[in-house]
Amino acid sequence: MTSAEKLARIDIVQEILAHRALVEYNNKTKEIADRDKEVTRLNKDVEKENKLIEKLNVEIIKLLAHQCYACGQDFHDEQHTKVLEDKEKMLTDAQDHVAALLNQIKEQNDKDIVLGDKPKTHYNTEAEAIRHGSEAENIRTKILEKEKEADPYAEQLAELPEVTVGPMPGTHYDTESQAIEHRSKVAGLFQQIEAKAAETDPYDEQVTEMESNALQAIDFEAINKLTKTMEHQKFL
Repeated sequence: MTSAEKLARIDIVQEILAHRALVEYNNKTKEIADRDKEVTRLNKDVEKENKLIEKLNVEIIKLLAHQCYACGQDFHDEQHTKVLEDKEKMLTDAQDHVAALLNQIKEQNDKDIVLGDKPKTHYNTEAEAIRHGSEAENIRTKILEKEKEADPYAEQLAELPEVTVGPMPGTHYDTESQAIEHRSKVAGLFQQIEAKAAETDPYDEQVTEMESNALQAIDFEAINKLTKTMEHQKFL
């Protein structure tokens, strides 16, 4: 595949739009992460303030009973009223703070951030996509210029006779080298067969001599006579 074909397969306009959509996607992703981080922090602050409110309620109950919230002893002097007022103010401030924190949490959770699917891009950056568009345009311009040029060999090609290719020859081997190797093996086998056919059997003379001299005919007449004599004597 040529460079022009590779570049032509990519819709550069859609590629640039996808990169811009990806920037928005990343911004929303960061916004969601920041929102979740802020909600986590606010919830921790609410938990902290609720513990303070619980502690202040216990202390105020003791002060209303004229007991010291720290040591539990009776508390009737002039400081009692001031300490009680301070604790009640601290309680009101903590409750107001919790209400404000809960309102902030609601505001964060009410943020409508639609993330959607992550856009897919071919290039890593929008700059690369723009450079691609420039390269593609340059290549298209060069192609048009080449198409306008006169082919110096056009007339010669037109005068060439028409060549008929015909059907594709069938082959047994995949390559010519495999066919040559096969021919060499066959020639070697024929040479080995001819060499074996020309060899003389070293045992041929011995076999002939044994067939002529070593084999003797067996005469059973004498054995039969002796056998009859032996059987007659046994009978006597």
